[in-house]
Amino acid sequence: MQRRGKEGFTLIEVIITIVVVAILASMVYTYFGPAITGSATPITRLEAAMTAQSAMENVTADYLANYSSNLQGLQNKLGAEGSALNSSYGQGTLIDNHFITWSGGNDVKVPSPGISNCLEVTVRDTIGEMLTQIYTSGTQGTSCQ
Repeated sequence: MQRRGKEGFTLIEVIITIVVVAILASMVYTYFGPAITGSATPITRLEAAMTAQSAMENVTADYLANYSSNLQGLQNKLGAEGSALNSSYGQGTLIDNHFITWSGGNDVKVPSPGISNCLEVTVRDTIGEMLTQIYTSGTQGTSCQ
């Protein structure tokens, strides 16, 4: 009688191979899992920051074109603090929209009860990052005192 050669794999060899692959896959997933699932986080943060930056640039462009000598008009157009930005500026939440002055020699800013020559505008994006810009009326070099 002639002996036939071995053909294929036995059931036990297939099961052992599947178990080894499963163990290796679980180790790789445990090691790389957070990196793979969190890889979009920097991109999401950048997109949100760029949205707020774009909105602030639109506010600045409007200030330069129309409101450099009329801060009250810019304040009125921006809207109330805590509200969504005017859609013509972009997306974001208006956190600060008030006139400020500087108090004493400590360089501490305080809200001004009336109208001063400095308007503080802060915009918050969807992930909580904020941008602040201070606009002055009058000629270049005007201080906020």
